[in-house]
Amino acid sequence: DDGGVAVVALPHCHWCDGSMVDLEAVGAACRRRGIPLVCDITQSAGVVPFSVEKVRPAVVACSVHKWLHGIYGCSLLYAAPGFLDFTGTDAAHIATLEHFERQLAGSDEPGWDERGAFSAGGYAGVSPWSDARRLDGGGRPNPVVMPVLLAALRVVVLTWTPHRTAAYSGGLMRRVAAAARQLGFVVPPHHAPHIVGLRVAPLGAADTQGATCTGVAHEGGEADAGAADTGMAASVTAGAPPGARDAAVAAAVAVARGLRSDGVLVSVRHGAIRISVGTYTTEREVDRLVASLRRHAPGHLPRAAPAGGGALPGASSKL
Repeated sequence: DDGGVAVVALPHCHWCDGSMVDLEAVGAACRRRGIPLVCDITQSAGVVPFSVEKVRPAVVACSVHKWLHGIYGCSLLYAAPGFLDFTGTDAAHIATLEHFERQLAGSDEPGWDERGAFSAGGYAGVSPWSDARRLDGGGRPNPVVMPVLLAALRVVVLTWTPHRTAAYSGGLMRRVAAAARQLGFVVPPHHAPHIVGLRVAPLGAADTQGATCTGVAHEGGEADAGAADTGMAASVTAGAPPGARDAAVAAAVAVARGLRSDGVLVSVRHGAIRISVGTYTTEREVDRLVASLRRHAPGHLPRAAPAGGGALPGASSKL
């Protein structure tokens, strides 16, 4: 039952712990119910392959300053053919989205400002652009942004390719995830190849560690994950007594501080120690991260294993 749902908006992977969302399955469910799907792929674009043909979203949005290696000041947007055809009542609705003239056809002509297209009746008889220019912001962008973005996209999409980046990042992250599980962290069972969030299970919570698997979504370019683990935070705290979650978050913060003291930069987001790797991350840096985890984690984990641990899986070959 859609319960009157107007739109479904989801990321490809969760920003706090990298948990993957099966957008193909969600897209199919949305189509059966006639609900448009909006995808935010800011955290995954450039690493996790994404197929418009398979997901069939109504809209896809992405800031370029993350894994597309662009700079601040630009976002990318895709709209399915026909979804933004502003006709009839929709044509009037566009005026409530933005209030500036550069959305209108002819606004780029020198005579637009000279003759003054605005009248007492507004921009009478003028229609929005028929292409993506009707979605542009007002004013003019920084002239540096687009050349930088174009150069970055050529490298990320054509030279590195998301599939190769996913394979390389996934190889590194498997080592991190294996070490974290060995120490007693709770790791999302289906996480992005380049982002993972390590959680401390609160004392008294249900044992979720046994449910975790060693797979990394889109490893080698293909998805080996089924449904998303979007409820990881809730499952980790299931059955925990009052105050236990706060203690678990405090433990995660303490471990993160320890990592930072070793020069390993991580962040804590919604109780998860968020770790990310990328094209420029080396195996030596991952070794340093794992060693730092083993140094600082045992005193904060209720089910921590001995710090020595066994051998870790090797990383995949470099790009």
